[in-house]
Amino acid sequence: MCGFAGFFLYDRSLPLDKAAILHRMGEQIAHRGPDDHQLFCSAETGIVFRRLSIVDPDGGRQPLTNEDGSVTLVVNGEIYNFKDLARSLKGDHHFKSRSDCEVLLHLYEERGVDFLGCINGMFALALYDSRKKIFLLARDRMGIKPLYYSLSRSRLVFGSEIKALFPFPDCPCEFNWQEALDGTRKTYAAANYEVETCFRGIRQLRGGEYLITEDGADAPLIKNYWSLQDLSCEASAADGRTAAQLVAEYRELLADAVRLMLLGDVEIGLFLSGGIDSTAIAALAARQTSIRTFSVLNPDTIECSDARYSWNAADCIGLPNHQVCIAYDAGRHDAAYWKNLVWQCETYECGAEQLYKYELYRYVKQCFPDLKVVLIGQGSDEFNGGYAHKYVGEGNPELRNRWSEFEQIISGMEHTGLLSGNNHALNGFRRYIDRDYLADLQGSSRPPHPWYGYLQMHAKNLQVYQLLHEDRTAMANGIENRVPFLDHRIVEFILRVPQAHFPELFWNKQILRRAMAGLLPADLCNRPKVPFIFDNKVNSSGRMLTGILGANDEELLHYALEDNQAKHILDAAQVGKLWDRVRNDPHYREMDELRYLVNMGILSRMAGEITFDHAAVVKKITLPVPAYSNTEPAGRNGFRDYMKEEDSGAAKNGAPTGLLLADEVRILNEMNGSWYLFRSDELAEIIRETDEANRDWIRVLLHALHNQGVIDQSLADLSLSHQDLTKAIKKSFKAGIVCRPARRRKIQVSKLSDHEQQ
Repeated sequence: MCGFAGFFLYDRSLPLDKAAILHRMGEQIAHRGPDDHQLFCSAETGIVFRRLSIVDPDGGRQPLTNEDGSVTLVVNGEIYNFKDLARSLKGDHHFKSRSDCEVLLHLYEERGVDFLGCINGMFALALYDSRKKIFLLARDRMGIKPLYYSLSRSRLVFGSEIKALFPFPDCPCEFNWQEALDGTRKTYAAANYEVETCFRGIRQLRGGEYLITEDGADAPLIKNYWSLQDLSCEASAADGRTAAQLVAEYRELLADAVRLMLLGDVEIGLFLSGGIDSTAIAALAARQTSIRTFSVLNPDTIECSDARYSWNAADCIGLPNHQVCIAYDAGRHDAAYWKNLVWQCETYECGAEQLYKYELYRYVKQCFPDLKVVLIGQGSDEFNGGYAHKYVGEGNPELRNRWSEFEQIISGMEHTGLLSGNNHALNGFRRYIDRDYLADLQGSSRPPHPWYGYLQMHAKNLQVYQLLHEDRTAMANGIENRVPFLDHRIVEFILRVPQAHFPELFWNKQILRRAMAGLLPADLCNRPKVPFIFDNKVNSSGRMLTGILGANDEELLHYALEDNQAKHILDAAQVGKLWDRVRNDPHYREMDELRYLVNMGILSRMAGEITFDHAAVVKKITLPVPAYSNTEPAGRNGFRDYMKEEDSGAAKNGAPTGLLLADEVRILNEMNGSWYLFRSDELAEIIRETDEANRDWIRVLLHALHNQGVIDQSLADLSLSHQDLTKAIKKSFKAGIVCRPARRRKIQVSKLSDHEQQ
């Protein structure tokens, strides 16, 4: 895993200080490659490469060149079948290193651009052939590794992250609000879909594409060397394989993908959630070697049982597990922290999931500096049917198979997608127009079954969101992640499953669950997919984001809304009302809309303020939280105690705390965020709304007014955790505002001005 950036010049008379520009471009992605920094310049092109050494740390420096130096190559990613590719070479080639990427130079010499179709790996690459005056950019089939570009009549600028393009003198550095606000970005995707960005003039190559420019050409050509659509058109009616045979073949493919992804000369780990996806990878990896596993430990993962399942799964498989406590820290998760995280991720969709992943990678980097690769379970839900039950609202997919309803829904989505864009004017006659005709008007074609179109939509969404933030949060900490479920052989296998087996194998990910039946106990194989963020009772993620947005007198909201473009686009008053609704809603139901808008303002403003006058500063990593390991007695005891503490009361909103409002309590509000609590006309406590915990505690006290002062009932009704409010509760208990005796309470709420008038 590395990063690169550079340019190819059509107008070679441009007055550029190439080395200085490349140096500034490289600084923007220094986190991607802390181990090495190299430049390459010629009359037409310039490339900067930042390396994270994984295979052949001493000899695998890039750019790589062939024997006579006529072909130059940089690669971000891993080539898993490089040994087989080396054996397939027909010519006499000299290898200068043990790098997995060097073989691509010689494949290109023998096969030209067709070499891309031979690769099993995740990669983004740039290749320059000085003899033929050919420049090539390419991306792996599934778009696992990022690659961005900006094109004009005079130059092509490219890089592994958007921010790496900005230092080039004429590259736009402007947030595209219209693109970001377009709600159709994740709808049903046509075969010719684009992988958009929210920065003006900057695009992505999509998975399976390459861009090539040759000497004398007016513009580069962009072509597919692989696509889901081509594969899904293959007839499967004559395929006589049984479901059991398909499951067995799938298991062997997945096992081989995991084997290949354990490649490297560094330590490798795994993020283990306890769900079937990451647990399957853990079980298959354990057949090859022992690797460390890492899991998020917080109220959310305890409520959804991820913490228990990941701990038990690691024990069952025999792998080390580190439960990393990641919770909201008001002193550290402030406005500056959030702006940096959003800028790192380069997406307005940055949220709690990105924060948790970033902190988990951060822990790995700090505690295990030699661990540079992490396996993840991304891609299984998308291609194994993990989301199908959500489309029909089925809460228990293991008990009821509603595949036929799911097919009807995705067929309707296809129809709606075909009637979008320029076809929208035909919507009034939608039931009478042939779908192939509508697809042809869009310059696309229909897949032979709606399931294939559904997979195509999720392939796009992976590139727009899931794979993007997995890459950014890992590389921000100098770590590579690998995705066994997106081995292209597995995706191609899924696309060739006969349609008759769809309901049996793709409802509730049965193809994966059945494949792992002999390797894992039933409770791990059949554990249902569970919600993690927001869609729960604890809502610690919602409280965390609300705390971040409200920190330092709502600094983030002010920063975002004061952006020059935001002032003309957003209605600040309405955004303010949205903020009020979110922070007063115990379920945070509109949090997505709020954080999207705030993040858009952050990205827009930061893009306008960015400068390249000095080197990027890499912040020193610190460890803010503990972790519990199942390989140590102290870790086992610590994890057990942590779980007991979470189970011991309001974390589950079940066991009572026995607290009641004291007699003769009066609660007064000064209307400036300060609450005055009197007992028997004596001021006992002042609570200021300086953080989310204090605001939540005030809500509990006011709510208790309507429940005979029973604090436990108010906590339960507001879906709040006793543990998260422990500090505030203890303070009020010490002040005598809450107590344990069950006596009748006399409670009043009024304005401070009313009290002053008495």
